[in-house]
Amino acid sequence: MTGFAATFFAGAFLAGAAFFAGAFLATAFFATAFLAGAAFLATAFLPFALFLSALNTATIVLLVFLRTARSNTYIVPATCKACRIASPIASASTKNPSWPKSELMTIGGAAVGTSSEIST
Repeated sequence: MTGFAATFFAGAFLAGAAFFAGAFLATAFFATAFLAGAAFLATAFLPFALFLSALNTATIVLLVFLRTARSNTYIVPATCKACRIASPIASASTKNPSWPKSELMTIGGAAVGTSSEIST
């Protein structure tokens, strides 16, 4: 092997080794940066995620509280004449809803009232 060929192959080998070493280091750098960023985001958004979880739980508890098991009625906001506040919690009898059958509202085709009223 001539001196030129040996120098050429040695240079090519060193260039390839440097390229792969650089690629490996770049991969390790970006992987470390990704993990650091993921850890930062997880730490930064953990309180927000816990807040959303607590809000979701509170919403479910509130809806379960507003819906009674015996009458299946909901508290309806009084936004118009036909909307009456059905309050079975404060009512003496949950068998009698706060509005008569003739005042059942329909919102988007769905009747708003008790399930017993809608089924009869």
